[in-house]
Amino acid sequence: MTTYHSHTFIVNGEELTNLIIPEGVTSIGEQAFGFCDGLTSIILPLSLTSIGNSAFRDCKGLETLEYKGTIEQWLSIGKGKTWISDGSHKFIVNGEELTNLIIPEGVTSIGNCAFYGCVDITSVTFPSSLKALMFDAFFNCDGLTEVDLSNCTGLNVIYSGVFENCTKLESIKLPSPKDWFYSNAIVSTSGTPMDMSDPQQNADWLTVAYRGYAGKIFHRNV
Repeated sequence: MTTYHSHTFIVNGEELTNLIIPEGVTSIGEQAFGFCDGLTSIILPLSLTSIGNSAFRDCKGLETLEYKGTIEQWLSIGKGKTWISDGSHKFIVNGEELTNLIIPEGVTSIGNCAFYGCVDITSVTFPSSLKALMFDAFFNCDGLTEVDLSNCTGLNVIYSGVFENCTKLESIKLPSPKDWFYSNAIVSTSGTPMDMSDPQQNADWLTVAYRGYAGKIFHRNV
């Protein structure tokens, strides 16, 4: 059994608190900066294409995460399922802090942990092109009170943990609410049918207020 410990990271004689990943770096490896309690800010370059699992795991002092590119570019980066801390932080994209998030039209998937822990996001506008919400995409986005996916007519899968720990989320509207079912399988064409017509009930289920649905994947036959 592996035991993990928090630690201070000294680079060139100085404690690392404000981490700037240089332009030109394309990937950050698994556990690269995991458990670095002293990290308070991270700046990620436009050149980045992948972030490994647990790359910034349990960086509990993290206050600000900044990415130099656009939302669309951010969503194209491959990320490990638990790449970032369980904590909360501000998220700055292309020089602006995210509060009212607009996902560009044409985006079909919001990937693993895409906006994990971004507590200052208070609203999200989803594109009609959206088809999938991946693992923990909005985990701990505690500023969200409602989510409207009703115009996403091609949405066919919501992975577990998407809105987990969004404690203020009271309403989730879905397209064609009676075509849904859940299963444990990532790819599935059948399972336990779900009536997703009640936005308040949806919020309970998808924030895992009812623990019986923890780890379940919600599918829709489109």
